[in-house]
Order: sequence, then structure tokens, then C-alpha cells
Amino acid sequence: MDKMFKSARYYYRKKDNKNYEKEEKKKEDKQFMGLSKKMMKIMDEHINSTIEEHIDKTISKINPKKAFEYFCNRHTKEITDEIFRLKEKMILKENETSMKFKKSYKNRFYKIRMLYNK
Repeated sequence: MDKMFKSARYYYRKKDNKNYEKEEKKKEDKQFMGLSKKMMKIMDEHINSTIEEHIDKTISKINPKKAFEYFCNRHTKEITDEIFRLKEKMILKENETSMKFKKSYKNRFYKIRMLYNK
């Protein structure tokens, strides 16, 4: 008991509580705003069609980067509408919205490709 008391006292004396409070506030302030179901459906349809076009070749060699570029070129109107919707709901910079699209597209691409590989 004596050793536990001394180690706890030492640990809490050295611990800085201010940093932990700031981190918790940052986590609470951040809001999550996902893409709309309509946009997700458009992404899924595009990914499925891209994979089905390349079904003859190995599915694992399909490049998600090129598929995303083709998606952006083909669906510019839907993407701009979604960007305006996201900007109204959240305070996002232009770079953050493009990264959000890119990340969600590549994540969905990976998941759908794994389903085809099974």
C-alpha cells in the first residue's frame, strides 16, 4: 500500500492537467459532417461500373487515383453542389473539402474492391 501511495502521488504531482483539458475541448468542438447519401450512391455506382469495366483484368491493379480523377471530371456538378452543402453546415476550407471527397472515395473504393475479391 505504501508503494502504491508513493507512486500515485509522484505520478499525479508530475502530471500536467492543463494539457489534457485543452485536448478534450478540441475533441468536443470538432463536428463530424459526412457526405450525403445521394453523393455516396453516386460514388458507389461509379466505383462499381469502373470495377466491372476492368473485371477481365485483375481487380487489384485498378488504380483508385485514376478512378477518382475520372469521377471528378464526370460528376463536377454533383461535387460542387455537395461542397456548397458542406460549407453551409460546417466551416471547412477548400482544401479540406477536396481531401474529404478524396478520402471517402478511396475508402469506398477499397471496401467495394475487397467485396469483389472475395
